[in-house]
Amino acid sequence: MKVKFFLVPLLLILLAMFFVACGGNADEYIYEPQQVSLDISDTDRSVPLAFRDTDNASFPVLHINSYYDPFIQERNFWHDGTISLSGVSSEIDFDDTAIRIRGRGNSTWWRGPDKRPLRFRFREARPVLSDNPARDWILLANQFDRSLLRNYAAFTLGGKLQGLDFTPVPHHVQLYVNGEYMGVYLLTDERNAEPGRMSIYWDEDPTISDYFLELDARAYQSGILDETFISVSGLYYDLRYPDDLSNEHVEYIRAYLEAVSYAIRRQSFDEILELIDLDSFVDFYIVQEFFKDIDARDLSVFMYISGTGDERRLFMGPIWDFDISAGNAANQPLGYGPDGLYVAEFNYWYRNLMRRPEFFEAVQTRWNEIRDIEIAQTIEHLHIVSVRYQDEFERNFERHPDVFGRAQMRTPQEILEIDYFMGHVEHLLNWLTARANWFDEFFEGGMAFQDHLSAYIKMRQEHVINVVVEGELYDFAINPISFHHRVMIPLSELDGVLAALHDADVTVTHNDYDLFVVIGNESFEFSIPTALPVLDDIFIPIRLIAEVFGHELDWNGTTNTVYITVSQVE
Repeated sequence: MKVKFFLVPLLLILLAMFFVACGGNADEYIYEPQQVSLDISDTDRSVPLAFRDTDNASFPVLHINSYYDPFIQERNFWHDGTISLSGVSSEIDFDDTAIRIRGRGNSTWWRGPDKRPLRFRFREARPVLSDNPARDWILLANQFDRSLLRNYAAFTLGGKLQGLDFTPVPHHVQLYVNGEYMGVYLLTDERNAEPGRMSIYWDEDPTISDYFLELDARAYQSGILDETFISVSGLYYDLRYPDDLSNEHVEYIRAYLEAVSYAIRRQSFDEILELIDLDSFVDFYIVQEFFKDIDARDLSVFMYISGTGDERRLFMGPIWDFDISAGNAANQPLGYGPDGLYVAEFNYWYRNLMRRPEFFEAVQTRWNEIRDIEIAQTIEHLHIVSVRYQDEFERNFERHPDVFGRAQMRTPQEILEIDYFMGHVEHLLNWLTARANWFDEFFEGGMAFQDHLSAYIKMRQEHVINVVVEGELYDFAINPISFHHRVMIPLSELDGVLAALHDADVTVTHNDYDLFVVIGNESFEFSIPTALPVLDDIFIPIRLIAEVFGHELDWNGTTNTVYITVSQVE
């Protein structure tokens, strides 16, 4: 009998948890204004036009007029209106231009009736505060983010990274709807296939056509399986573009994503590089992990398949949705502070990629390349923008004063206690500064952080976990641990547990990738999807006993006890 999984080290992930549990020292870093060269040019897409114009001390103004109030209609209801842009040079302003308008978003729409995000569409493509004409545009409300800067910050950083082919360009604007001031919104690109945005080309040949996709846990709520979304390894992928794909196109996408998932799970780096674009995967990861974006688990994760022949790859991007990132979401399993990893633990692909030394080193190298310029520029730029446009930002909260102190989308208590705009800016700047310094320490330590991982495991072993085998409490020489809702037992104890279950002689051997188990006259070979090589042992999930050998496993959270019921080996 042969069961295939894969045995992989989990050094970096546990290190992140160690810092959260043991404190770390990231919180000691406080932002101070830096003499950083912003290197702003007229063609820098990461900097809004309003900021390039040094004579302009207020945000551009958008006026939308419509017979219907877009904030109280059904979210997907398209209706006619007009839009005007003022507060900018006469070369780029416009008046009463025809549009169609509707609501947008998920949580930001349903939870924000007083300030909701919008989407509008021109009849013909045209630029709005940018160099690229397009039909569809987005107005983000950012009501969950009292600094109004998190999406802006992430898009600014993403726009500076060459590995990301397209990043939405952010522009703060003052929005009026039917003459009423609605607050400061973030005007940005829609994530779609248009010139200057996603370069996606359809072809009737599935192996040549490009595809724009989104990892979206909500896809099943409004989509049609195998028509508008697909399921791969238990995850849902929205098929965003092209529209009306044939069955052959859909099956090609599914097969490609399955191949990527299989290669990543197999930890075959050569095979991985034949399927993914490494630069985009690295830059996408750094932005998501730097901001500790909780949506990166299975929401708003965009990607596209493009290229032909040997150049065909899966690319990551664009980045999206950071309003509850950067310490703005409580109840995270690994904490919401500036230390620790999140994406490398909860995103399926990155959880496995970051265990590969080659990928870890690529991320480490890239971080060192951008730390003193792109990262520093982004943080300093936020400070400058918040001070320069402080009056504009504060006017937003005169319009929406009840935002302060109101819990929305897992808001941490320390953020709820801040009741003024610049206090939220200070919190964000301090968080990002501490985060950058934690990254420095993490990558400087690299794989040598095994000692910290061992210290974390020792701490976890102080919380006793009982294992009852066929009604008898098993006596472990090395205590089991609980890691990320999994009970892990030392590999050195596996033979004893199996012997107690099967009342037979058991031998267990292993190499770097596989376990070999002999129970009586039966032989088993299998690998382990999660293993922790620490404390001169390897900890493995106890659920493998149930999965591989067909036994029943029950958990009593009140007594921290695992119950294993025997099933005969077939």
